Amino acid sequence: MPRKHLREELAATVHNQLAGSLLRQGRLDAGGGKPLKQEVYAKQLATSLHLNGLARQTLSAWERATTVVPAAALLASAEVNGVDVGQLVEAARETVRARIADLEAQLLTASPDQVGADGHSNRLGAKRSSAQRSRVRKAV
Repeated sequence: MPRKHLREELAATVHNQLAGSLLRQGRLDAGGGKPLKQEVYAKQLATSLHLNGLARQTLSAWERATTVVPAAALLASAEVNGVDVGQLVEAARETVRARIADLEAQLLTASPDQVGADGHSNRLGAKRSSAQRSRVRKAV
């Protein structure tokens, strides 16, 4: 198998997607809860990796898992944040848990006509039915 195809296959794996998420989590942690700009974080990673530079676009491709995330980049991200890779993984888990809790809270506070039987928001449907009711009133 040619190297290019192998890189493309590796980039598409769940493991690479996790690695990209961990880099994103590292950027979030480095900013104290607000993500640093990719350009700023790329410079920090480059310094940690002892590179002359790292393009923002490269970091973006790693975070989106469209290219293979080097293990060295994960180690550098952990070093920039003063943690180990396991702590990056745990921080990513906590971020996901918090997002799920936020979504659950939104569902619990949504009015019944905004949530369908499948648990998804019916806001568009509610707006349509309201518009339809308005047209019926005008016609009468």
